[in-house]
Parts: sequence; C-alpha cells; structure tokens
Amino acid sequence: IMKERQSGRAKKTVIILSAVILLIAAIVAVSLFVREDKLEELQNEAISELERNEGQYDERSIVLRSTSKARAEELAALFGAELRITENGRYARLTLPEGKTIKDVWSLDENRVYLEEMSADYQVRIADVEEDTSRLPLRPDYTVSDADYALQTYLDYINMQNLWYNYTGTGVTVAVIDTGIDTDHPEFAGRISEYSYNATEDKIVKDWGYDWSLIEDEQGHGTAVTGVIAGTMNSGNITGIAPNVNILVIKAECDERGTFKRTSDLVFGLYYAIERDVQVVNIYRQRTMPDIH
Repeated sequence: IMKERQSGRAKKTVIILSAVILLIAAIVAVSLFVREDKLEELQNEAISELERNEGQYDERSIVLRSTSKARAEELAALFGAELRITENGRYARLTLPEGKTIKDVWSLDENRVYLEEMSADYQVRIADVEEDTSRLPLRPDYTVSDADYALQTYLDYINMQNLWYNYTGTGVTVAVIDTGIDTDHPEFAGRISEYSYNATEDKIVKDWGYDWSLIEDEQGHGTAVTGVIAGTMNSGNITGIAPNVNILVIKAECDERGTFKRTSDLVFGLYYAIERDVQVVNIYRQRTMPDIH
C-alpha cells in the first residue's frame, strides 16, 4: 500500500512539474510573440516616418543618443559605418558606407532590436530674426559713435540701461554655433579664437595650420549673429551687446537655402564648446521637424 501511495505521489509530482514547465513555455512564447509584435510596429512606424520626411534628413547618417563608446563601436562594426563620438561617449553618429541608407538599415528585420537606440539625422533651418517690440523701448545709457548704431533698435528692448559703463565682455569667451564668420571683418579683428572649430569636418583652426577658411561664412547668417553679440564698439558700423568678448566660432555645414544639413553637426559643436569651457554658447536655429530625437 505504501509503495502504491508513493507511486501515486510521484505521478502527481511529475504531472505538476510538467504542467508548470508547459505554463512557463507558454508564457515565454507569448512574451516573445508580444515583443516581436512591438518591434514590428516600431519598425513600421520608423520606416513610415522616413518616407514622410524624405529629403529632410541625411540618408547616410544614424544618430545614437545616450549611448556608450562600446555600444557605438559595436553598432558601427555591425553596419560597416564610420563612427564619430563625443569625448564622453554619450552621443555618436554613424556614417553609413556609400550605397547604404538609413532606410536600408531600418528595413532589415534583424535590426529591429536596435531601432530604439537610433534616430535620423534631420536638417535644421536657420531661425529668422524677429524684433520684440512688446516692451517699451529704452535706449542704452551710453554714448556710441558707430555709424549704424541708431539703426540697432533691438538694443532698446533688452534693458541695457548703463551696463556698458561697467561691463563690455572683457575676459569672456562666447561660442557661436552657426554658419561660420567673415574672418576678415574689422568688427571682429583680433578676437576670433584660434580654437575655432568646423563641426562638420571635425577640424580646429589651430590644429590645421591656422587655416581660417575652415570657419569662413559662405551663407552670412553666422556673421550677422556674431555682429549682434560681439561687434566692436566705436570703430565700425555697429556695436555688439558685448563688444569686447572673445569669439569661439563653431561652423556647421549649411546649404544656400539656410538649412543646416545635419542636426548632429550642431550637437557635436555644442559638445566642443562645453569641452572648451566657454562661458556662453549661442546657437540660433529652428527645428523644421517634430521633436522626435
């Protein structure tokens, strides 16, 4: 009788264990199915977004945000891409080889698991300047002899008061991330840093034989913005808000329409400004794309 009872308990144990194993297997199968379903949905959404915004991003660039050096190197090797990464390893760009596009990468099912780590490298429009006249105008309390100073009415709306008696920016470096600068313009003579940087080409003026053409402004916007910030006082046409600051020019590639070709250029420029430990950074752009990064 004891043997029969033990045999019965053993059978029950086997049945229970088998049921548990089957239940676990079913849960795992369902979980895998749900995950694959979600990854397929993510892939379809990502491809649809690329198709909707065709022509508004760099087809050979993939941006990695909140990444690591090891992970970025792994993905670069996987896609046969050239890697550019910030010093802290948190932000990277993969440049795909000729003939391969971001849509090609995202269309492969085996790449679904990486999609949450990646985003397209969208173009960015230069922002238009709009003067704020909602405040009462108040001319700065200071005598300025620059020829076009009277036309700088925007200065009347930023509450300058008597600031220039006490402070003109001496000893401060301002990084201007834009289309570059007119390196021969007398308004900036002697104040453009030798550490100015071409963020698209990843080149520093000083390190490339003081090649100032690296930051030359073909579009004009960067020169205009820098003039507003840092035009010298009493020796030219205009005066800047901080006429004695030093200028760290950070140039990003821009087309004739006033569109920066890659958001990542601006981000790399911003990281560079932080690494140079500048006190002020100016980046003047507007997004044409929804905030999907």
